[in-house]
Amino acid sequence: MGRSRYLCAMAIPREISQQFRTGHSVLWSRPEAPLLITSLPHANAPQNRQMSVALAVAEVGLLTGYVQEISDLMWDVLEHTEKELWLQVPGGRNVPDWVLNADGSINLVWARTGPLQQLIHPTGKPGILWWLPSSEAEQKQVLAPVENVVTLPPAKEKAPAVRHMRLEPSGSVQILK
Repeated sequence: MGRSRYLCAMAIPREISQQFRTGHSVLWSRPEAPLLITSLPHANAPQNRQMSVALAVAEVGLLTGYVQEISDLMWDVLEHTEKELWLQVPGGRNVPDWVLNADGSINLVWARTGPLQQLIHPTGKPGILWWLPSSEAEQKQVLAPVENVVTLPPAKEKAPAVRHMRLEPSGSVQILK
């Protein structure tokens, strides 16, 4: 019941979905961390290289294009999770170098349901997420050079808990948060 209540409270407005598909970035002020979301084909390297970056995926079939090796455990986890899942996976590929971590791994945000899935799924491509600083002054500084930003209305309720984990092709799992 909690999940469906959250989804109803946070439906993505149609005009924002259309703007996202045509290259606009979306600013989403979530209680846990503000995010800037851009479609992968329209993403450029951030001027602030200290911002955390992740590839947001809403379709399992897209993963094989961006991760070198996906373990059976990872497939199982993705198929059975209903919550937004943040993963760090070794062997990122087919993304700009600035999306990869120093060790070649890639941060993934798996969005099977919810507002993020509603935003990126219709494009058929992953999105790029940037975690923004929490202070408004720092956000304005970071967002100043970004063109075509639309703001997603704030959620009326806190999003369901998010899981953070590192999955290795060998099947080992490390819970990060």
